[in-house]
Amino acid sequence: MGSGNYSNQADSDGKMPIALKGKVPVKVDCKVPIKQGDLLVSSAKKGYAMKKDLTGLSIDEKLERIEGTTLGKAIEGCKAGVSTIMAWVG
Repeated sequence: MGSGNYSNQADSDGKMPIALKGKVPVKVDCKVPIKQGDLLVSSAKKGYAMKKDLTGLSIDEKLERIEGTTLGKAIEGCKAGVSTIMAWVG
């Protein structure tokens, strides 16, 4: 990972970093393993993302769910547990 404040700690001015676009570290919940290229969505665990599961959906349903709900795309994978991985956001 690059340099920067990736912790849950505010900086000396009391501000928390936020990423709107680009390659950023993302906390993930890997109940379902995440592979490079998987789409990420909000997890039930506050502050974490998880793999977007589109299995069992028709093409139309998949296209509908991809728009507007995706947080980013995983650049790295995660097999289990919770972790921080790099992802493309925005």
